Amino acid sequence: MSHTVDARRMRELLEQLRSAAFTDRRLPDLVLGAMYRHFRFIEFDSTSGGPFWPVLKGLMCLSEDDHVNLVVLEPDPIKYFFAQFQSYGALRFDLSTSSDDYYEALSTGPTVSPADALLYNSEVVVWFPDSLKWIIWGERSVGLAVVGTRVDLNLPIETIIREAGFPVFSVDQALLDLVSPNFREAEALEVFSRRLEQNYWVGIA
Repeated sequence: MSHTVDARRMRELLEQLRSAAFTDRRLPDLVLGAMYRHFRFIEFDSTSGGPFWPVLKGLMCLSEDDHVNLVVLEPDPIKYFFAQFQSYGALRFDLSTSSDDYYEALSTGPTVSPADALLYNSEVVVWFPDSLKWIIWGERSVGLAVVGTRVDLNLPIETIIREAGFPVFSVDQALLDLVSPNFREAEALEVFSRRLEQNYWVGIA
């Protein structure tokens, strides 16, 4: 089963994403729109393996969605991935997907450049269902992914993530355990930490 997207779907996904998130921003800025709160954090690396699929599937069932989308923002899904390999930096999965399917889709790169598989060459990645009831925004360089749910919904997302075997972090926990190892300079870490706390502490449920 192919999980790749065509040009029309790619345009639709970017339009959806831009309606809900600030695709030109990066952490520690507030990257999700005002409709999202109840923020929690997970480790970026946990999102790439097959064991993360039960999280996505559980969230899809929770929000009553049939599909979940993955869009890579860095490198650019069109200007880089399509320009280089004629394949967009985005994937689309339905409920029948398995953990192995998820991992294979992420780890399979272009024939001419296997290292450009999304599993390896993705700095900023966003996962979201068609309903946009929740969003996961991940950035590899800081080792962090933020999970946000719509303000008007009380979805037990944290339960889904923990039941799949992944720890869920508050802002202060994430900074200590996930972010700090990625910074060599104490001053840069302090600036990042202060801004992340300012932007996301208010969204803690």
